[in-house]
Amino acid sequence: MSTRTRGIIALAILIALAVVALVLSTAVPDDDQTVIFEVKVDADGKLAYIDMTGDYGFEDYLRHGSSDLDLTDFYEYLKDNVTCGRYINGVIPGNCSVFEATDADGSGYLVGRNFDYRYSMPAVVYTHADGCYRSMSLVDMRMFVDTDEDYRKLPADVRLNAAPYIPLDGVNEKGVFVCVNMVHNVSEMDMSGKTPIFTTCALRIILDHADSAEKAVDLLQDYSLRAEGCYHLLVTDTSGDSRAIEVIDGRIKATPTELMTNHYIYPGTGVPISESSQQRYDIIRDALDASDVMDEDRVKDVLVSVKQDSSDLSHYTRWSIVYDTEDLTATLYLRTGQTMDYDHPIRLELAAA
Repeated sequence: MSTRTRGIIALAILIALAVVALVLSTAVPDDDQTVIFEVKVDADGKLAYIDMTGDYGFEDYLRHGSSDLDLTDFYEYLKDNVTCGRYINGVIPGNCSVFEATDADGSGYLVGRNFDYRYSMPAVVYTHADGCYRSMSLVDMRMFVDTDEDYRKLPADVRLNAAPYIPLDGVNEKGVFVCVNMVHNVSEMDMSGKTPIFTTCALRIILDHADSAEKAVDLLQDYSLRAEGCYHLLVTDTSGDSRAIEVIDGRIKATPTELMTNHYIYPGTGVPISESSQQRYDIIRDALDASDVMDEDRVKDVLVSVKQDSSDLSHYTRWSIVYDTEDLTATLYLRTGQTMDYDHPIRLELAAA
């Protein structure tokens, strides 16, 4: 199937989904709570916007838990209560890159992020839930399934309800940024006395409840981040505190760093580093060593220098994004066909409550 055909299919699905979402609300586990969706698709059919107000069932999910290695309970919980879990793939391959720099205007910090994956229609997800911080995050709408055919079979409510459970990068109203990258190894958490959670749900915990990088690390101590593929998180805050959160010998380790690709930041693991991960890391490291004070254009240029391309369109940089964690804005660049489009930025904002 061509990229153009996939785009037309995705657009048709999201337009139909938007019509449904604008006139319906979806009940979640508490009968007294409702999550309201507002969905839009941009004119080019490249990006969806999902605005969610109300209880999307996440706090109740955390009382049950699940993991990527054994998703049965997670699937069943979401099937019965949120109607999405049985479809989620749970594996996030890729060669993503992320780094933090001091904003050249002196107002705070910028975070640059490349998400590298296969073709999909991404969505910007805004959440507003009682007792949680407001947030905006990027979601890959193809994380649910492996093929276009399977994606077309998904009910609209499945795609909508899954959205807050699968953030890949995002920022909350406190200026806490978090993203997930793959590392090429498997390290299982110590499960004793901990609630196992789906990998991307760790990001949702942080976006909903963390007001600092330190708090983000503390929040995850009660959960097991066991995963089928192995992942690490980068979390930053408005003070400039930036840490890689990784599972090492069954324990969560938080290592100060402003840069992360696809190998462990925690020293002495003995896990081999892939050539691609090391190359991208070195390019970004050199840029930060030259000057860690950057404006948004400079952050974008560094992201361009480490973007990934694939001749068969199976694996490449899907989006580049620059977050301003002080202003709570972001500038997003999307792939169009076989090339990244850095000439038509999309401006995003986490609006005031």
